[in-house]
Amino acid sequence: METLGEFIPRLTERIRCFYHKCKSEMCSLKKADTNLKGRMGVFAWVRELRRGNVFDISTYKKLGDKSNVTHLADKIVPGIHFVPKKQDVGEGTGM
Repeated sequence: METLGEFIPRLTERIRCFYHKCKSEMCSLKKADTNLKGRMGVFAWVRELRRGNVFDISTYKKLGDKSNVTHLADKIVPGIHFVPKKQDVGEGTGM
């Protein structure tokens, strides 16, 4: 089976986007080739599932469905982006 390092360049070339490795063993798919926080344009994350010998591509909708919060899309929900409610000044509140 090919590795994530072999799969991700082939995938991004095919769908014409960019990727960056995350701190975890995942890669983010992006619209633009930038690492600026808040301007990354991330639309999905790719990870390797070793048990099934497959790659998992997670989108905001898939993660929202999994967390049962899709119905909150485009609504203001303090603390939704892993920002504690006390520190959330409104920048990370949309889904």
